[in-house]
Amino acid sequence: MKRLLALLVLCALLLPMIPAAADACVGRPVSLSGKVLGPVEGSDPVQYTVATRGNNEDTVIIEFPKGIGDPGLLPNEKAEVYGTFMAPVAKDTENGLRLSTLRVSVDRINGIVYADEIVEVDLYAYDDEP
Repeated sequence: MKRLLALLVLCALLLPMIPAAADACVGRPVSLSGKVLGPVEGSDPVQYTVATRGNNEDTVIIEFPKGIGDPGLLPNEKAEVYGTFMAPVAKDTENGLRLSTLRVSVDRINGIVYADEIVEVDLYAYDDEP
């Protein structure tokens, strides 16, 4: 468990600096919080950009499962995301630089579950049969 936690912390610290390290974290669980900047125009499935530090700094693209309509997140809304690292999105800029942005597949955001694999446990449910 300590190794997994150490790897997650390492990935969270190094991914913005070393895009090649992103491949090592693909498929790993992640949690993040930040401020919604807005939707990614024309994306299918639905994607939003979230700033994890300050104004427009350290942005992450959060992606909702296919078939989910627009969840209606508002700009500047706080987002607490639990999900899975995906391969980063890379874009070439006009001056020839290649920028990578982290992507996270959303399992849960602000307490709302979007992933089929997550089972909500009802602590007050009981079985009537002996």
